[in-house]
Amino acid sequence: MSATIGISTGLFKKIYKDSELGKMLSHSKSLPIDAIQILFARPNMLKHQFTDEEIGFLHSLKHVSIHAPFFTDEKGYIDIAFSKNNEWILDRIEGISEKIGSSCCVIHSDLIKDPDILIKRKTLFLFENLKKKRNVGSQQLKALFKTFPQIKLVLDVEHALDWSSGEVDQLISLFKERIEQIQLSDGDRGFKDFLQNGGNLERFIPLKKLNCPIIIESKPESLDALPAVINKVRAFFLVKDVK
Repeated sequence: MSATIGISTGLFKKIYKDSELGKMLSHSKSLPIDAIQILFARPNMLKHQFTDEEIGFLHSLKHVSIHAPFFTDEKGYIDIAFSKNNEWILDRIEGISEKIGSSCCVIHSDLIKDPDILIKRKTLFLFENLKKKRNVGSQQLKALFKTFPQIKLVLDVEHALDWSSGEVDQLISLFKERIEQIQLSDGDRGFKDFLQNGGNLERFIPLKKLNCPIIIESKPESLDALPAVINKVRAFFLVKDVK
C-alpha cells in the first residue's frame, strides 16, 4: 500500500477562524505530509481567494482533496447544500478544484436535494459513509451507488466503527474499487490509543488492503505533536504485517 499521508485543514479549526484558511495552509507547509484535504465547513469559506504561493504548495503535493460537509453554527448541517437553487456551490467547488489541482471532493449524500445536478459535473465527487444516526452505512451506500454510479467513496473509519466492528471490512469488501480516500477522524475508536501507545492496531489492518491516500482528521493533543502523529501513521501503513 502506498503511504500517501496527509491532514485535513479541519485540524486547525480551534486555532484559526474559518476566514483564515491561508494561515492553515501556511502551517501545513511545515508538516511531513504529501496530501491535504481542504475543509470548507461552510459555504462562505468557498469565497477564499487562493494566492499563487498557496496554489504552488498545493500543486507540490501528491494528493489534494476538498471536503464540503457544510455546517452551520445554529442547526448543524444546512439542508440546502446541493439543490438546483444553490448550483453556485458546485460551480465554485469545480472552479477551486481546477485551480488548486484537487482530485476529488467529499460530500455528504444526505444533503443532496436534487440528484440530477451532480450528473453533469466534471468533478469527481466522493460520498462518505456516515455515522449510524445519519443512516449512511454500507447497505445504504449500495443503493446510492445505483443512483450515482459515477460517484466514488471515502472510507471514514470512525463512522464505520460506529455501525459495528465489522463495518470497515464490509465497506472494503463491497466497494474496494470505489474507495478513493481513507479518513481517520476524531473519535476513531482505538485510533487515539494507537497514536499514544501503539495499541488497538488490529482494527486498522484491513485498511492496508487499499491503495489510496490517508487523511488524518483526528486532532492530536497539541499541534506540536502533529508531525510525530503523521510519521507514526506513515510508519504503520508502510509495514505489511503487524504483530
